[in-house]
Amino acid sequence: MSNIKATTLAALAITGFLGISQAQASRQANALTKKEVKALLATARTPADHQELASLYEQKAIGLETEAAEHERDAGKYRANPTIFEMKMPMHPRTAAHCAYFADRDRKLAATARIEAKIHAEMVRTSAVPGGTALGE
Repeated sequence: MSNIKATTLAALAITGFLGISQAQASRQANALTKKEVKALLATARTPADHQELASLYEQKAIGLETEAAEHERDAGKYRANPTIFEMKMPMHPRTAAHCAYFADRDRKLAATARIEAKIHAEMVRTSAVPGGTALGE
């Protein structure tokens, strides 16, 4: 009986690991490194380049908004059940102030990323005007 349990647990662990690995691999296959993004920013000339940048900034904004929501949720939990750190170390990671600070920061960064996305989307739109020229020419 314990052999069956051990085999089942091992199979579940391997399946879970493979599922996580495949999800990470598919995410990483579509993601650019910071170095690649910087290079794309420096060399973007075509509407496709700017569309890719607009998409990257939009994805970044979505991720930051998700993080902000998580921090805000945590801040609410700490406000409802304050810890000793609230008085002794107000910016300790286990305080509402810490979570609220990062929620606000992430919201501001998300807004900036959305502005960048709009700028690049506008570059795509204006470069697609009939009779227009490719960007950077």
